[in-house]
Amino acid sequence: MLLQEIEEAFYRSWSCVLSKNKICASFFILFLCSCLVMAYQIFSLFLYSWMLSYVALFFISVCVALLFFLGIVLSRMHGCDRNRIEINFRRSCSAFSEVAFLIIYLITPIFFFCVLCRILLGSFWLLTEIPIIGPFAEVICGFIPFVLIFYIFCMGIFILVSLFYVTPHIALKTENKIDLPREMWMRWKCHLFVNILFFIISISPFLCFSAILLYAFFVTETIYLSPHAFFAFVLQKFFIMIPFALFLTPCIIFFFHFSTESLLLWRKGERMESHM
Repeated sequence: MLLQEIEEAFYRSWSCVLSKNKICASFFILFLCSCLVMAYQIFSLFLYSWMLSYVALFFISVCVALLFFLGIVLSRMHGCDRNRIEINFRRSCSAFSEVAFLIIYLITPIFFFCVLCRILLGSFWLLTEIPIIGPFAEVICGFIPFVLIFYIFCMGIFILVSLFYVTPHIALKTENKIDLPREMWMRWKCHLFVNILFFIISISPFLCFSAILLYAFFVTETIYLSPHAFFAFVLQKFFIMIPFALFLTPCIIFFFHFSTESLLLWRKGERMESHM
């Protein structure tokens, strides 16, 4: 895999970003995710604190499912762009009916694993409240919440990696049956460094723009937003989320475009090695 091929893949990923259908679809999904964030803030008024974490996990799972669907649609559309095939946006969106169960199959174990970690964290906090035993357990078993929180953060990284590697395999599958574990293992076993490099390149614009936007948001929140009226405060955040999602849209499109390019380059390399 030559540096020139990676540069060409980078250029193709950016050059196909400014598409009306892709921008509209990506902005709509990001806006829905923003609405879920605002809904969580409203729910925080009416729910007990111990329930909020479970509601947050549910909303995060819905956002991840929406991003998986978006990634599949964008990967299919970019595959058509790359091969100079006429794009049928409605046909690309029909991917939801085809892969809905597969998305649920991917998301459900992650959701229940995070719920299990949250239950274990709650059990540990209850244990620390028991007289005599509680202070001793809090000191000796202090590593338990650290490990559980570490696992939850690892799940977040795993979701990002899955969005990059799994969505193009589903979108560009050439057979009725897809063997994801075997294909993922083949990619990572043969080209570990290149795959990590692809992921870093694809996620870098998103992380940079997110950092700038979050900093601008926190400065705006400090200077301008008024927290005295809660619902007005939430509505102000809601309208800020509109340009926030719009500015992140090109980065999301590039992320899935480059994931598609990485898969196609890997398949090209595999074909060349098989003919040698």
